[in-house]
Amino acid sequence: APLFFPVSNTSADYVNGDWMDPCYERFYEIGAKYIVYWFVNGDMYCEAVVRGPNINYTATFKQEFLVRAEYKHTWCPPPN
Repeated sequence: APLFFPVSNTSADYVNGDWMDPCYERFYEIGAKYIVYWFVNGDMYCEAVVRGPNINYTATFKQEFLVRAEYKHTWCPPPN
């Protein structure tokens, strides 16, 4: 399930990159290959994705809402 970052949360600091830390924690927790970010109705979602044999994958949101994808060896920082 994607993590939800509501635009209505006025106390959140979405300028600082730390807001993505829960996404990376989930990424390493489940052994994911990608993190995808969705921007839907002003709200941000991130989702850790594991590649598997299931070819019938249904994306959480439509492709038009996809704003970023990070691959394990390219973007995602190593776990602490």
